[in-house]
Amino acid sequence: MKVQVKLSGPLRRRFDGVATKMIELPEGAAVRDLLKQIGFPEVGYMIAVNGMRVYPAEPLKDGDKVVIFPPTTGG
Repeated sequence: MKVQVKLSGPLRRRFDGVATKMIELPEGAAVRDLLKQIGFPEVGYMIAVNGMRVYPAEPLKDGDKVVIFPPTTGG
């Protein structure tokens, strides 16, 4: 299956400056599998799939749109 992955802000450097890439994953993969494949840890990032915030155990489907946001600080 293929999912569209968008890296927000400074994370784009991981994709050589490209904001969005299509990533191929095996059927039944979860967000944690995607994170591992692209070299991100499971913690420290906010992840949305099709506009909804999700956790690493969330299963993915073909055609899903995943956005990964960098950690934020402040208050």
